[in-house]
Amino acid sequence: MLQIVINNLENGKIESEDLEYILQLDDIESITFLYEKSQDTQRKLNENIKFETNIYYPDIYGVDDNCPTCGYRTPQSHKKYNPEYIKNIIDYNIRYISSYPIEAINCYGRCNSKIEDLILVLKILSRYDLGVNVKLENFDDYYEISNYNINSLIIDYTLTNHNPFIKRNHVNFNKKMSKLSKIIKDNSNIQIVCEFMINNYERHVDLKHTIDNLLKINPDVIEIIGYDPFYDTPEEYNPQYTQDYIKKIISILRIVFPKTKLKIKYATNKNNDIKNYLKLGINIISGVYFNKTNPSIYNVDEIINQI
Repeated sequence: MLQIVINNLENGKIESEDLEYILQLDDIESITFLYEKSQDTQRKLNENIKFETNIYYPDIYGVDDNCPTCGYRTPQSHKKYNPEYIKNIIDYNIRYISSYPIEAINCYGRCNSKIEDLILVLKILSRYDLGVNVKLENFDDYYEISNYNINSLIIDYTLTNHNPFIKRNHVNFNKKMSKLSKIIKDNSNIQIVCEFMINNYERHVDLKHTIDNLLKINPDVIEIIGYDPFYDTPEEYNPQYTQDYIKKIISILRIVFPKTKLKIKYATNKNNDIKNYLKLGINIISGVYFNKTNPSIYNVDEIINQI
């Protein structure tokens, strides 16, 4: 049965029942077979492992608190600093980043961030020999930044998914997809990265809709994102995806998208199995975090030790 299901996935025949079957696998023999198939596909890629770090704007404005999730709430983060100050903050961080094997920086906005903030960050980053990946939460923003040297566009999950049972949503989704298609067609040098959200509450039919949409887009990279509360916070104890679950997701994506690079964020909640993630299909690890109170990227050694 599992061999038939895998053959269906390889041929792009994505059925809800097949996904449900894989996600419910619990016997060692079947899971081992699934992982071996994924690993065989991964070995054929022969890709080097790449590392990426993140810049959250406007969190870079913070002085005492640079927490990616709550730093913008601090009084310091609401101060308006001049561009020279912002430049110095980024320069300070990248001076240490450059001593590590990090190839790209992901630019993510936070809450009240504006396109002007992103443009300022891109101007500063253009001085460095680093790939720049920009997350788009609105396709129209692309035309504001198209003149900058951008390695890839990270497409927000909500821009590539819709509820198929709501007609209005379906129309809006088609308009979004038309804009994305135009970006892809007009800019062959820019890679498209699509987010793939996972959690403990999604159904197999939800996974099918997401995979179907990705097959239409055929992105260069799929970024797997799970519920990831920060370590040592109250949210840490909320239900989260298990490592077994995410390994099944990685295996499914590697089999369905054999030539697509898979990216995963290093989980701050310590829910990591990097060594096995890489074997199953991951090519890029993002979320290699920089701690400005200690001039080092504080989780890079832990990542390398797991490889």
